[in-house]
Amino acid sequence: MNKGIRAVGRIGGFILILGWCLPSVCIGGTEPIDIGKAIELGFNHNHELKIAAEETQRLQHRYKEVRAEVLPIFSASTGYARSWILPSTTFSVSSEDSTGSIEERTQTVEFGTPNNFNIGLSLEQPIYSGGRYRTARRLLDISSEFNKEKIRQTEQRVVLRIQETFLNALLAKQSLIVSQQALTQAQAHLEQVRLLFEGGVAADFDLLRAEVQVANLHPEVSEAKNRVPLALAVLKNAIGLPLAKDLEIQGDFDHFISDQVMDLQVAHELALAKRSELRQLAMQVRMQREQIQLTRAALKPKVSLTGNYEWQWQLPDASRLERDDFRDSWVMGIFARMPLFDGGKTSSQVKQVKVNLRQLDIRRAQLVEGIQLQIEQSLLRHREAGERIEASAKTVEQAEKGLHIAEVRYQHGVTTQIEVMDVQVALTRARLNRLKAQYDYALTGVLLQEAIGKVNYVDENP
Repeated sequence: MNKGIRAVGRIGGFILILGWCLPSVCIGGTEPIDIGKAIELGFNHNHELKIAAEETQRLQHRYKEVRAEVLPIFSASTGYARSWILPSTTFSVSSEDSTGSIEERTQTVEFGTPNNFNIGLSLEQPIYSGGRYRTARRLLDISSEFNKEKIRQTEQRVVLRIQETFLNALLAKQSLIVSQQALTQAQAHLEQVRLLFEGGVAADFDLLRAEVQVANLHPEVSEAKNRVPLALAVLKNAIGLPLAKDLEIQGDFDHFISDQVMDLQVAHELALAKRSELRQLAMQVRMQREQIQLTRAALKPKVSLTGNYEWQWQLPDASRLERDDFRDSWVMGIFARMPLFDGGKTSSQVKQVKVNLRQLDIRRAQLVEGIQLQIEQSLLRHREAGERIEASAKTVEQAEKGLHIAEVRYQHGVTTQIEVMDVQVALTRARLNRLKAQYDYALTGVLLQEAIGKVNYVDENP
């Protein structure tokens, strides 16, 4: 009898060790990555971040475009014109002949030449634009800040997505371990019952029930095993890796668990300072105010310095071009243009921008209320998950002790097989509940980062 018990213990221990080792084999043979490495890969491969980086390039070219508005404009022109019929005028000419009589005759004079060549160089240098350039430059500076904040928001969104999908993959991996532990325990119990049955201690019904228990757990393990590659595929998509690439994760939920307790008021203050949406709204308000100045500048005068140098050739016969036929001219001037009446167009544009400003104020108030609600919900769920972690840890410990006692009692014929199986189910449920509590606590911590606008790996290192 004692030999049978020791054999069952050895078999159970071997199967338990095998159960703990199986997940690493099932997930893949590549070098595992932790959450830090996953986020590093995301910064290098995520498509959203690549799109945001291209927007930075566009703004740099926009800076050059605005700067060009205050630089001189040089242009060159050339042309040839053939006049088939020259303009002419006819007038009367009076002359006195040798006899003293007056002779009247008409004379026709043509203007221009049949062949006309010209080459010109012109220059225009803006001198005063009513503040358009300075306002446009300030507007671009704010747009650059806005773009940087958009990139930060994109980085936060990518990191949050990677953390969430990493947690889902970690949950799938740990759930597989728990399922395999349950199967290992059931298989060890089956071997125990088989030895007792062969020794004439256990009934055949006990053996049948143990076999059914093992058979029922196999589909659960297979289902848990299939969830792992699916969760990894979602993680690879969030990182930006090809789905065909092998990926294995490492780590546990403790990495996401912090002992720091955040006060509700502190969380609200952090959100008002850190939330990207609020920062972007503030920048949009600044841009709209600069837009008002830019619109009003359209009513101010615009002064430019101009210069023009031109070479001309006017020839009766284009085949006989000589150096003395060249004529040049050089003209410089200052021109000013100021609109006196635009039909109320500028005034209407300014009023439209002011409407936009009022809308932004309303949106900010609405956003602040939503952020406060999001923070309160995240904090409550985070604390509730933390309480479940403490409770579930004690439950697992008690269930493990209960299973050990039930197995010993069953070996000595003191209790029934049903009690052992009930305790096994209770232990599996306790382990899954603890795992779910750890996952919920880690996930709500990530969501709390999103709520306050202070995301790990973007705004600070964990």
